[in-house]
Order: sequence, then structure tokens, then C-alpha cells
Amino acid sequence: ERARFSSTFIMKAAVFICLLALTAATDIIRPGVNVGFSNEMINNAKDDVLPKLVSKAVGATLPPMSFSFGKSFLKETFTISNFKFNSLSVDLANSKLTVIGPNTGIVDILGIKFDASFDYGFSGLLKEHGSGTWNMESTTLQFSYKLSRTNESIDIQLLEDGLNASIGKYDFEVQDGYLAKFAIWVFDHIQFITTPVLEYVMKKVGAQTANKFIESLLEKFPTTYDLSSSLGIDYGMVNDPVLDQQHMEVDLRGAFFAAKDPKAALPIAEAVELPHFDTKGSQLQFYLSSFTFNTAMYVLTKSGALKFALTPSMIPAGVPFKLDTSQLDGIIPGFVAAYGPHVPCKLEGEVISPSGAVTLAAGTNNVDADPNVHLSFIVEAKDGDQNALDFNAHTDFALGLKVEKSTVFPSLNTAALSKFKLNSTQLKNFNATLAEQNLNIMLSLVKAVAGEELSKGIKLPVAEGIELTDNVITFGDSYVGIETTPDFSGFAESLAETFWSKTAVSLEDLQQA
Repeated sequence: ERARFSSTFIMKAAVFICLLALTAATDIIRPGVNVGFSNEMINNAKDDVLPKLVSKAVGATLPPMSFSFGKSFLKETFTISNFKFNSLSVDLANSKLTVIGPNTGIVDILGIKFDASFDYGFSGLLKEHGSGTWNMESTTLQFSYKLSRTNESIDIQLLEDGLNASIGKYDFEVQDGYLAKFAIWVFDHIQFITTPVLEYVMKKVGAQTANKFIESLLEKFPTTYDLSSSLGIDYGMVNDPVLDQQHMEVDLRGAFFAAKDPKAALPIAEAVELPHFDTKGSQLQFYLSSFTFNTAMYVLTKSGALKFALTPSMIPAGVPFKLDTSQLDGIIPGFVAAYGPHVPCKLEGEVISPSGAVTLAAGTNNVDADPNVHLSFIVEAKDGDQNALDFNAHTDFALGLKVEKSTVFPSLNTAALSKFKLNSTQLKNFNATLAEQNLNIMLSLVKAVAGEELSKGIKLPVAEGIELTDNVITFGDSYVGIETTPDFSGFAESLAETFWSKTAVSLEDLQQA
């Protein structure tokens, strides 16, 4: 009986453990896009961003700040106004970001030095107004932070016990007012008390400023991007970020959506497992799975964006072909007999079965697409448009990619039609086999027109101002990899503008401090 109980218990425990393992496995979602970057890149960004933030601070005037003390008729209010930095600098070379553990790190801003001017005033029993200066140097701020995922976006949380400030040397001077001069004289002689108070205030102000910076930074990286009025892409985070001593990685959904129905289900096979950041590679690495490309094909098809009409006026200059019955008759005999010579024509088409149509394979150097299409040759006759030839076909397109700055430029390398299926025709003695062979000649025309459109480029969904340089594209089985080096100079300017447009310091918290 004991043996039976023991074996039953073991079986139940094993089943329970298996269920736990399965539950744990479902917590990790395969991303459509993986983005990884080195800690070197983060510090390079710091070298661009921090000087811009500092330069924008010089000459900026902070809002008035008031502090009250005392009670009843003895209550006094001290107000500082017109506070501005006349000069401000930091030790850029030694200021750094350091990873200290999984998803946690420290930011050290060293060698802070500034020269500020301000107006002051007492209101209450004491009546005095004047102006002064505040000089400080050899000052350090340190912040500890932790990364996590909240509502499909990255969350950067400052750790309360990791906020520190250290003041090296400071000096106050006032040009007017005996009371203020006496207060500063006392202040100078009890610096063992006043310095810790100033450091506490700086820590609080620094925390408020850092949180505003984080808010400004995250605004530059939304979880969705509108690519057009009808199309967008979802870059929501599907797993927690990974930060270690060498790099950081984020997993993004990477799914296209229709603007009119952004939550619609996508009948696309799950993304493959993507490679992880290669520490021997470039500073910034993107991996895009075939899942992402197929969601684009599906959404574009369902929205009608992949319907097209090729008209005579769209033929690029220099292409030795006219879209009329005489030219088409040389490819598909019967147009002239049915409609006469030199009658203008147009080609209308649409993708009709997009799911799983895009494939990526190592060594191909192409994005391969093979959707089924519906095509119609329309003759613009005097008595109205006539559908001369209507058919379905299987297509094979090979699309090359290159990246310049922050834009992907696709190019149509090869195109072919196969599996011709006739729906209807007004052409006599129509030969489907001959038409299938000769219609591939038409694809050189499609390629010329498509090339003109594709040459406009597709802007990558990166933050405004970031430019990608030294780009290398590789094709793997079911994914495309892009290794690149980012230039943050334009982004730093934009981020600084956003940051200083906000109130950097909370006056309520400063007064409490």
C-alpha cells in the first residue's frame, strides 16, 4: 500500500513539474525583431548627448522657487528667481555608464562645474531683495537604475538607494542686502552642516532631472510607428530586456498592422528563433524574421495596398516599350485582331494569396516573395474599357536590400511568372502556354517601373536624428541581419530640445528637500 501511494505521489509530482516547465516555456515569446547593441555604443551615445544637454542649459532660466519657514506672524518666505547657468561643464571623459548586474547599472556624472546667477527676496517681517552668484566645482552625481518591461515598453527605474551626490567646492556671493550677506557668512562657517544639506538637495534635484530625461528619451522610441495613413508596425516588447556587462538586447513583436484595425489577428506562422547579439560584430545589430515580412505582405494585401494599375503614362522615359495593342500583340498575339493597332492599354493586378509568401534563406542575398496574383490586360477602347485578358498566376520576386544612413533601399533583382491559369479572354486562338512564356518579357517593364518607385527608399523606424553608417546586411534561414554603427549627433540635438522643453525640476519636491 505504501509502495502504491509512493508511486502515485511520484507520478503526480512529475506531471506537476512538467506543467510548470511548460508554463515557464510559454513566458518567452519569439520576437519578429531582435535589436542588440553594445555597451560601447551606449557610452558613445553619452558622448554625443551629454554635451548637448549641457550646452542647452547654459543661458536657460529656471522657474522661480520659493521656500517658507516659521509660523504665524513669524512666517518668512524666501524666493529665488531668474536663476540661470552662465557656464556649465562636466568631465565627459570620465563620466560613464557601468553595468553592475543583470538589468541594473550605474550612471556616474563627474566633474560638474558651474557658475550661476540669481535674484532673491524675503517677504514677511524681513524685507530684502538682491542678487547673487553661486559657483560650484568638483561635484559628482551618481544614479543606479534597473531595466524592466511595462505594458510592452521598456521601463527605466531609478533606484532610491542608488542616488548619491558629492559636492567638492562651492561659493555663494550676494551683491546687495545685509541679511543675505550675514546668512552666507554663517553658511560658510558651518559647511560641515550645510554641505550635506546641499548634497541632499542636489540628489533630489538630480533624481527629478534624471526622471525627466528618461521620460524625454522614451518619447523618442514609441512602441508603434505609423508608416502611412493606413499602415503601421508594432514594436512592442514581447520579453524582458537583457542587459549584461557587454551588451543589451530587446525582443520586439515586429508585426505590421492596418491603421483601421490594429488589433486584427494575423494568420502568420510564428517567428523563428532569431540569433542573439554577436559581441564580435558591430555596435548595433538588427535581426528581422520572415514573420515580419509576411505580416507586411498580409496587411498590405488585406488593405488593398497591393492592388495596382500600370498605365501608358507610367512607363519610364527610355524604356523601349509602349503599353498599347500593337506592342502587346508581339507578346500575346490577338490584341490587334480584336481591337485594332496602337490602342492604349493598362495592366491591373493585385496579390490574392499572401500568407507565407515571403521567404529568407542563407546565402541568397535576396528577400524572396512568391505570392499568387490576379492580372488583367484592359484595352482603353473608344466604347469603353474592355477586359481583353484576365488570369491568375504564381510569381517569383527576388528583392535586394541596402541601407544608407537610416533608410532601407530595396531593389527588384529578378521577377518571373508561372502556373498560368486563364479566367477569361477576348483574344481569338489564345495560346496559354505561349502567353505564359512571353509574359515574362513584360516583367522587365514591371521591374523598370517598380525600380523607380523603390528607389525612393523606406525610412527605418528609428528615432529621429539617428543615422546608420557602415551597414552590412546578411541573410540567414528565415531572417535578415543588419549590422551597423549609429551616429547620434542629430539625435542628441533633438533629445536636448525635448528635454529642456519640459520643467526639469519639480518645485514641490525641491521645497520638501
